Amino acid sequence: MNEELISRWNNVVSIKDTVFHLGDMGFTYGQYGSDTQDLPTIISRLNGNIILLKGNHDKRNNMFPIIESIKINYNGYIWKLTHRPQEKPTKRLNLCGHVHEKWKITKSPDFSSRQGNVTVNVGVDIWDFKPITMEEILKCVLG
Repeated sequence: MNEELISRWNNVVSIKDTVFHLGDMGFTYGQYGSDTQDLPTIISRLNGNIILLKGNHDKRNNMFPIIESIKINYNGYIWKLTHRPQEKPTKRLNLCGHVHEKWKITKSPDFSSRQGNVTVNVGVDIWDFKPITMEEILKCVLG
């Protein structure tokens, strides 16, 4: 499984790309004793400059990222990136992980009027087990 995930990652991420990983890197690493490689070795094989945000399972996998949330400006849009989706988003455009395959995107009813909020689940379980680009996210959100 690790080899397939590494392959899928490296097929879409170049060494020059920046990747924001929204928590739980190596979700069950070490929990069941089944991984044959240590997590830092796996991460070193992944393309891109990886910025880790803290997830709720990261103590279990010996990862200790210190970033809880971050805002980025991409293509004129400000995005708030967090591990857990916010119950009441404080920013209009939000990216999260944590929810696995439960949903891909949620929009408040007033989103089309440019007053509401949208949250996109960028977890790999919903995106063919590979990172997605901001272009894919924008296409999904803005149509």
